[in-house]
Amino acid sequence: MNFIKFLNCRFVLSMICISLQGCSTCPPNLVKQGLLEEEILSKDKIKISSLHIYEEEDSTIIKGNIRRKWGYRVPVWGHVDIAWYSPQNKLLGQQGTTYLPQRLSSLGTSSKFKMVIPEKLVVGSIVRASYHNSRLNNWPLGDCPNNKAMTLQDDE
Repeated sequence: MNFIKFLNCRFVLSMICISLQGCSTCPPNLVKQGLLEEEILSKDKIKISSLHIYEEEDSTIIKGNIRRKWGYRVPVWGHVDIAWYSPQNKLLGQQGTTYLPQRLSSLGTSSKFKMVIPEKLVVGSIVRASYHNSRLNNWPLGDCPNNKAMTLQDDE
């Protein structure tokens, strides 16, 4: 009987540890909390399938997934353009970021991207993200001169 109590206790403790670990590794999404707005510009063939924006210390982290549609067989190389705006729609900054794996697969799998804004965004700020079909390594420090999230032009 004591052995069964011991197993039940271990099970309950392990479930508590797993749930606490899950909460600590996945910070709350500021968009889902209603603190920021997101705008994703992408077409059917290549799309940003998810965007997660959260704060970490004195910075804002933007993570997401990008994928391409089934049957689109042309090799796809590019990057993700991100621009962030004040609640009054004034441009605060822009940057491009690469995704990994760099070549988008036609098997429906996604590539991941991450970008750090070195400041916290104020409540009501807008983050825009767009796919750009140009390799980012042509420009220094992720500074894409034709940022598609800033110009709100679609690109395939």
